[in-house]
Amino acid sequence: MNEPNEEQIKRFWEYWGFTETHNGHGVPVVVANTGEWLSKYPPIDLNNLFLYAVPKLDYAEVGVDAVHRDMEDYANAEAVLDGQPYYGKHKDPAPALFWAIYKVTGD
Repeated sequence: MNEPNEEQIKRFWEYWGFTETHNGHGVPVVVANTGEWLSKYPPIDLNNLFLYAVPKLDYAEVGVDAVHRDMEDYANAEAVLDGQPYYGKHKDPAPALFWAIYKVTGD
């Protein structure tokens, strides 16, 4: 799969409870699902995925498989919510997990 675009990243984080608002000085901020204020949506990396999205799932797993069809290794990920598994695949583990979890949003 490809890299997520800005709209997909925004949709992803909003699904998991992030909101855009303004601070008391009119500056745009993002409020995380933990209540912390951020200057923008967090980048897609394993730390942020496991901090903000994975705790809301039933289960998530990322593994790197040596898939040598194209002489490249791929990361495969699985996310489970309400007993329904979703899968993602990418050359890097973080986008693989992102795409698995992104499918939970119904897109």
